[in-house]
Amino acid sequence: MTQTNDNGYIVCGYTTIGSNLDFYLIKTNNDGYTGFNAYEQSMLDFYLYPNPSTGIFQIQMNGYNNESIQIRVMNCSGQIILKKIIDFNQIDLTEYGNGLYLLQFIYRNGFNFSRKIIVQH
Repeated sequence: MTQTNDNGYIVCGYTTIGSNLDFYLIKTNNDGYTGFNAYEQSMLDFYLYPNPSTGIFQIQMNGYNNESIQIRVMNCSGQIILKKIIDFNQIDLTEYGNGLYLLQFIYRNGFNFSRKIIVQH
């Protein structure tokens, strides 16, 4: 667990159940809140593929109301390595190394959610 500049925390690791290997990366704010709201997230029809990827991730998101959505990509140290407004087509992480990253989507109204992504060159 590492404290971040915003007084939150970031934790990353992995678990194994049988032959399944799952990675996790959790970022919280200083109150321990991750920004995940299951009800709001279920309102979206969201696809991110392929995952793992060589660095190009396709995004398909239905159910949003054409507002600007900012993305942040964080590495396992909690550093923001990419921050931009997206157009819902793709995200290019080919210039970054192999690893686990957290992809965070941030709406203007403050609603946000995250997905873990894996870059494998």
